[in-house]
Amino acid sequence: MSLAMSRPWKHPKSGVYWVRKRVPDDLLKLVGKREEKRSLQTRDPGEAKRRHVEALVEIEARWANLRAGPKALTEREAHQLAMTVHDRWLRQHLENPSQQTAWNVDLADRLFAPPRRLKSYDIADPGFDFSTDDSRQISGMEKWCFEIAGECLAAHGLLADEASRRVLAGAVAAALQRASLTLASLAKGGAPSGNFFFAVNTAAQSPAISRQPVEFKRLVDGWAAERRPVAKTKYEWSRVVRQLEVYLGHNDAGRLTGRI
Repeated sequence: MSLAMSRPWKHPKSGVYWVRKRVPDDLLKLVGKREEKRSLQTRDPGEAKRRHVEALVEIEARWANLRAGPKALTEREAHQLAMTVHDRWLRQHLENPSQQTAWNVDLADRLFAPPRRLKSYDIADPGFDFSTDDSRQISGMEKWCFEIAGECLAAHGLLADEASRRVLAGAVAAALQRASLTLASLAKGGAPSGNFFFAVNTAAQSPAISRQPVEFKRLVDGWAAERRPVAKTKYEWSRVVRQLEVYLGHNDAGRLTGRI
């Protein structure tokens, strides 16, 4: 018996495959759209199937995080989330590292510092200007870190309070600083470390942050809600998934890999 599970969608004009998945009713307000869709960036059917499964697991993981509600990030989790920022910054400037000028490594240690306490002579001088060039640049760098932190949280469906956002913004700053110092060394002919080659040669992956497990059953239920198959078809897929769980010894789709 051949069962038609959710498949990659082939764009009729470009021939590039896409993943498309309807957003569950209980998440419509949080997600802000009725359908999740993204390009799988391949025209190869076999590769599209592999990327499609990975994309579905990522989407379900993000939805599981949204359902779990607000999360308080630890510093360890924040730095794990920021690892992708570090690796992306390296890859972006790899060919011409000296052209990285957006991040000022000389000011990074002053980011997110407590506000400067006023001195008596500051108050006495009515013409004192608190908005120095450095302070304005620091403010811009901090704002940028908060924006990237927001993007990281959104990508993983994580809801965080202001304190956790600040922790993550600080981790983003540390990641950009490490990457920028590596680029500065490369620009002068320095030798990169082994971790550098790993960062620039691997695609960005989800960090090992604590997350809600993505049960295989949820994937089947999501597919059934979208495709509305007959009861027998859903039963057959549920039975196959239960057999897979027994074989793997767990029911977390997020832990599934291509290795046997």
